[in-house]
Formats: sequence, structure tokens, C-alpha cells
Amino acid sequence: MARRFDKRYGMSPMDYLRLARCRAALELLGSGSSTLEEIAWKVGYADASSFSRAFKAAFGRSPVEFRSRD
Repeated sequence: MARRFDKRYGMSPMDYLRLARCRAALELLGSGSSTLEEIAWKVGYADASSFSRAFKAAFGRSPVEFRSRD
């Protein structure tokens, strides 16, 4: 299954899930009403640190940098 998924989407199922979680976080970050801990929990991360690392890997900047620039 993983090979078929990778062939179709160009990434592993886990990478796809990480990207989907980070994309969902973009909207929450834009609203500015939730803390990073709350956003991390809402998109499926156990803590803000794990979420921040995944977000930076996906988009090249941290959630804090994203929120302060946009």
C-alpha cells in the first residue's frame, strides 16, 4: 500500500499526513486566537515543539515566524 501511495502522491503516507496537519494549522495560525499549544493539539500533535518542527520542515519557517509576518 505504501508503495502505491508513494507512486500516486509522490510522498509516503506519513509525509502526506504531516503536510495535511500543517496545512490545517495555517488557517488556525491566521486567526491568531489560539496558542501554539492549542493549535498543535487541534491538528494532532502532542506538543507545540513537535508541531513547530513539522511546520518548519513543511513551510521553511516556524509557526511563530508565519504568524508574525502574515
